[in-house]
Amino acid sequence: MRNIVIIMLGTIVFLSSCKGHKDLSQNVIGKYVNAFEHNTVHFVELYDDSSFLHYYKKNDSQFENRGHWKFRNDNGNPEISFTYWKSFGGNKDQACVNGCLAFVKMKSSELIFDVDLPDERNFKKTGK
Repeated sequence: MRNIVIIMLGTIVFLSSCKGHKDLSQNVIGKYVNAFEHNTVHFVELYDDSSFLHYYKKNDSQFENRGHWKFRNDNGNPEISFTYWKSFGGNKDQACVNGCLAFVKMKSSELIFDVDLPDERNFKKTGK
């Protein structure tokens, strides 16, 4: 009987921890805007089906790409991995111009593509 109680408690704890991880990944869903460049529309939108849209428009130039994202917890540091990420605009990473796997750090409601760049270049979550 005692073993059954221990197994049940262990199962409850395990399932509770899984639920918390899912809730945390659900909190990242939404639109993140980069307002660093003037007269530019630049955002990443994370959808609940694990897909994303990355959009960039400046003057007559317009780019977009789609792929999938996954929430990760890197030793207590939340991050998002993007499959088939393409870099556009001021945050352009030459290695990702034709598509790559990108790992992005998270802080509060911001996506940080490069920790060496100033905070103004981060993508900030909007209320929409």
